Amino acid sequence: MTEPPDAVPGPRPAEAAFADIPRLAAALLGAPMALLRRADGPDEAALATFGPLPAEAAEAIARGWPGPPEAGGLVVPDAAAEPRLAADPLVAGPPGLRFYAGLPVCSEGRVVGLLCVLDTAPRPGGLDPGQRDLLRALARQAGLQVALRQALAQRDQADALRQQTLASAVDTAIVATDLEGRITGWNAGAERLFGWSEPEAVGQPMAILFTPEDRAAQLPAAEMQASRRHGRTGESRWHQRKDGSRFWAGAEMLPLRDDAGAQIGFLKVLSDRTRQRRSGDVAEAINERYRLAQRATRDAIWDWDLTNNAVRWNEALASAYGWAPSAVEPTGAWWLATIHPEDRARIDRSIHAVIEGGGTSWSGEYRFRRADDSYAAVLDRGYVIRDGDGKPIRMIGAMFDRSALERADAALRERDDRLRLATAAAGIGTFDYRVPEDLLNWDDRCRALFGLPPGAPVSYEGTFLAGLHPEDRARADAAVRAALDPAGSGQFSCEYRTIGIEDGIERWVFANGETHFERGAPVRLIGTVLDITDRKRAEAVLQAMNTGLEQLVENRTRERDRIWTVSNDLLAIWGRDGRAKAVNPAWTKDLGHPPEALAGLLYTDLAHPDDLPALQAAWQRLLAGEAVRGLDLRLRHQDGSYRSHSWTCIPEGEEIYATGHNVTEQRALEAQLRQSQKMEAVGQLTGGIAHDFNNLLTGITGALELLNRRLQEGRFAETGRYITTAQGAARRAAALTHRLLAFSRRQTLDPRPTEVNRLIAGMEELIRRSIGPAITLTVVGAPRLWPTLVDPNQLENALLNLCINARDAMPGGGRLTIETANLRLDGRSARERDLPPGPYVTIAVTDTGTGMAPEVAARAFDPFFTTKPLGQGTGLGLSMIYGFARQSGGQARIQSELGRGTTMRLYLPRHYGEAETVEPAPGRPAAAPAGAGETVLVVDDEPTVRTFAGEVLRDIGYAVLEAGDAAAGLALLRSPARIDLLVTDVGLPGGMNGRQLADAARLHRPGLRVLFITGYAEQAVLGTDPLEPGLQVMTKPFTTEALVQRIRAMLGG
Repeated sequence: MTEPPDAVPGPRPAEAAFADIPRLAAALLGAPMALLRRADGPDEAALATFGPLPAEAAEAIARGWPGPPEAGGLVVPDAAAEPRLAADPLVAGPPGLRFYAGLPVCSEGRVVGLLCVLDTAPRPGGLDPGQRDLLRALARQAGLQVALRQALAQRDQADALRQQTLASAVDTAIVATDLEGRITGWNAGAERLFGWSEPEAVGQPMAILFTPEDRAAQLPAAEMQASRRHGRTGESRWHQRKDGSRFWAGAEMLPLRDDAGAQIGFLKVLSDRTRQRRSGDVAEAINERYRLAQRATRDAIWDWDLTNNAVRWNEALASAYGWAPSAVEPTGAWWLATIHPEDRARIDRSIHAVIEGGGTSWSGEYRFRRADDSYAAVLDRGYVIRDGDGKPIRMIGAMFDRSALERADAALRERDDRLRLATAAAGIGTFDYRVPEDLLNWDDRCRALFGLPPGAPVSYEGTFLAGLHPEDRARADAAVRAALDPAGSGQFSCEYRTIGIEDGIERWVFANGETHFERGAPVRLIGTVLDITDRKRAEAVLQAMNTGLEQLVENRTRERDRIWTVSNDLLAIWGRDGRAKAVNPAWTKDLGHPPEALAGLLYTDLAHPDDLPALQAAWQRLLAGEAVRGLDLRLRHQDGSYRSHSWTCIPEGEEIYATGHNVTEQRALEAQLRQSQKMEAVGQLTGGIAHDFNNLLTGITGALELLNRRLQEGRFAETGRYITTAQGAARRAAALTHRLLAFSRRQTLDPRPTEVNRLIAGMEELIRRSIGPAITLTVVGAPRLWPTLVDPNQLENALLNLCINARDAMPGGGRLTIETANLRLDGRSARERDLPPGPYVTIAVTDTGTGMAPEVAARAFDPFFTTKPLGQGTGLGLSMIYGFARQSGGQARIQSELGRGTTMRLYLPRHYGEAETVEPAPGRPAAAPAGAGETVLVVDDEPTVRTFAGEVLRDIGYAVLEAGDAAAGLALLRSPARIDLLVTDVGLPGGMNGRQLADAARLHRPGLRVLFITGYAEQAVLGTDPLEPGLQVMTKPFTTEALVQRIRAMLGG
């Protein structure tokens, strides 16, 4: 049955790339019909037709009607007026052709086809110059397509030859895989050796070829990683057949690359070497692999005997480079001399670095001189064979000629340029994306498809992605990224909608392009765009989904299900509502709950109550799209106990994927270690305290006993010496208490906004006198140093202590440097210093002294730890400084190197505000009598303290009221008695502390001045902020003189 006259034959499937050329020719010349035929084969045939051209007419024209075209083409304005054509059936009968214009299609200088347009109406004027140029441009484009088809055919022929080679190697297993290690190629030798047929093997992981112990040791992945790094790798090991039996195989693996040089997988070549393994014939196995490699490649293979510098070449040295192996000097010197002079030294160094450095694999790119004195660009790779002592004895390699690839790249660039000219004449838009520079070039036709005027600037994100329909943007961007992937095909083909950036018009566009790679990296993506809006509006049926994609999804799903089932970690998928969508069997195995009890589990259901705040905070981070890692949670077992798990959670769309690893035993061991360390520290601390206080108490009690004895004897002249001794021991005990409180961060601090540079400047002369003339002091204050909220007196003590320690570390003199700086700590840096992130003021004290060994530096902040001789140090100096820094919200750190010196660095939080001005301390005034009638209320549960304070105050003229607890004190405060100052202990019995008493007193007596006295810093009572006006604090023990001066200052006396 013949087609009806108005049928439009479609192109044959193999020639679909030529379909648009006749259509464009007919549209550009206003003709109803057009045809593209070929003339480069044994049978001439139509590649593509357009318009109502019957099949018989198309075949006649393809066979050469109306005659052979001239070099410049053949034009018949009116066939009916031509005597030789007037009676022709194509003219006299249907389809009634009258006009014909044909131009030859050329490729690489020869005619390969013909492009012609036809009309049923005559055209007396034939073709005008513009029409002839357009038709000639399309003919050139057709020639380019023909050249591309021929290149693809040559590639298919090469692929077929390669497949034939693989199939013929029945004694050798040749296995190809993708980049993930799944088998994609399986020759007859592999089927014979392993027992799996090709359908059974393809799609399986390469790991099935390995023994169970090698799979457990992750050797398949390690082998692929080594091939990625070094290229060709080889080793011998046991492998496993389908029936479970094992054989010893010599195997080599090398990267599998596409024509552009991008790696697309791996090629593994194996030979059964069980007999050689058992007989110890390792050398024969190496030679067999070498002979197989020679037969399977067209590369120039070389075999270098490193013991006598003899080199053997295969026949490819002659076929590829013109050198007959028998005619060249068989030494490594000849090969080196044949390398281009500019490359020679580099290659010589690199290959000997591998040979002499213990390596096994080498590769290099250089220019190799052919026999005709031209140079070939080659990629050379070799493998070093060593004896049992590791000595190199042999090296085998292959030299691959890359010249054809580089010429092909140059031809591709030239062809792209010609194609751009042709598409411009045909109304096809073009684009050129230069990947390294992120530079996008469009012609004006391409701009028009995105609603832009001619010459408008364009960019990938700001124009291309911005101009795409929102529903198509991600898909089009993904298509571009896939084309730029070196592991992909490099082809770009995509249909998408654009929304005109300036005119707002929606258009359908078909884009087609190809990526050019250099050294495995994308360089340019070049292609064309075509307006297909009309065709898209006429399409009503969606194309069937690609079956290959379905198979891939199915395989990946099975793999995921296996992992889900066998994993020992807890795996779960949560919805954003907080309920579990799925949990794996490990939940039942680890926590004992049956599957039905875990269905719809809320994320907080099994969590330990103490862990709920951290869990809920982590959940909010997940809902905000942030991944959570290292989250420790305790989950309730069915028996009521808890198991600790470390969780990693990733949000993805509407679901949250979580995995939890059981760390119960690890956490228990850590807790035992912490308890052990804590008990060791407590033992050390209590021992040191007992030792020092027993010494001090011995001095005090001994002096008091002698004082009592001398008073009984009436020997008053020596009593003053014993009193002085007891007072000195008491003061040292008070200082020891202060150091202990500083270390435990419980000393009473009076933090004030402080300018550290000014404080150091005021101490500089004191420090110089303390360290002596043999040590040079340098002070480096940072400009615009931030203020910090700190107790200035304690900071002065800490700095002076650090400087004295530095002096002691430099007995022969040296250099001491005090340096300040502003520092902002990010999250990571703050965690390393056990501080919250934020701004800090740092003070560094650096000496050039003896330094500390690491084990000494690690214990430097421990209480009572000292390296000084007995009697020269208490071991509390640095622990006091550490406690002061931590209590102030900061940190102290040591950097020391034995024999080079030490840096002690304090970190103090920045204070946002102005520093206080430090006024010179006034001279100490003589004690003055109390004001008339001034009354002081003393509240303390310790009678000796009340008696001591009361007698001192009465001696200087104050009226004194006393109370033993807060209730009694509050009763006096509510009475009409005159009270000018309240002196109260902070820690009082009876349910009300000193701060609460002061607050209650100020309700009845606004503005009442209060002096708190305390044995240590009860921060929970006093708070960390500075006390409000009228409130002050003193730390026990204190002298009568200090108490009198403080009360005088508060009462203004």
